[in-house]
Amino acid sequence: MDFQDQPTAKSIPWKPVAIAAVGVVVVVVLIFVIVRWIKKDAQMEALSEILQEDVVSSLDSCDSAENPESCKQAKVTDLATKHQSVQTCELLETAEARDNCYWSVAQASSDVSYCDTISVEEDASKCFDGVNLQLAFDSNDGGYCSNMKDAGRKANCEELFAGPITIENCNERAPELCGDLAYYTQARRNLDVSLCQEIVDEDLREACQEIVSDRLLAQEAQAGADLDDDGLTTQEESQYGTDPLNPDTDEDGYLDGAEVSAGYNPLGAGRL
Repeated sequence: MDFQDQPTAKSIPWKPVAIAAVGVVVVVVLIFVIVRWIKKDAQMEALSEILQEDVVSSLDSCDSAENPESCKQAKVTDLATKHQSVQTCELLETAEARDNCYWSVAQASSDVSYCDTISVEEDASKCFDGVNLQLAFDSNDGGYCSNMKDAGRKANCEELFAGPITIENCNERAPELCGDLAYYTQARRNLDVSLCQEIVDEDLREACQEIVSDRLLAQEAQAGADLDDDGLTTQEESQYGTDPLNPDTDEDGYLDGAEVSAGYNPLGAGRL
């Protein structure tokens, strides 16, 4: 037998195999990117036309920010809160960012159902209880306390509203709460979130911060809005003394904003 006649072992063609493996990885990545792209498009289409424009404008303004991703998270959350739209929160990339957005919408709308969209159960429970505490204070109705999930927070809430406890009767009912209630009342009256930091009770402090912050955002949004489409914002209407709901305050046939731009008095004859 001639050993030279035996078949020789063939080597594996590694180069084609490596190329094929890289090709598979590229295809998987492309599929992932395309799926995310399609999902984002579907999420955008679910938003109203006005909200779509706001989102696009806000996200475009983040391109030049020092931290574009943080900017986008903040912008999307602000828009979701302003429009009370949890669909807008879906545009955020991470679960944590979406959960924070859901929580903000729930607080702004006083709607506990939005808390159910939060992925972390403990945070969803805190959101649910926080909204109920807010509703209790807003309506001066301690009945909302019975809806709270955490036993400790529920007990604190019921104790606060057993009567209810007010600035006037807290000295007799619960002297330790008088300071918190005073700070809470003053913070809401003055829209001063720094006063909320002085509140000892954690739930009341968080509710105070959420409520005051939401009202400041709403006030800021309203000041920059043009409610009657006359070319003047609500803040400018106040400055010139014009009616924010009447585009032609002096009824001379010219829009208030056009008159101001041209240097004329929007309240009557003559120039500014």
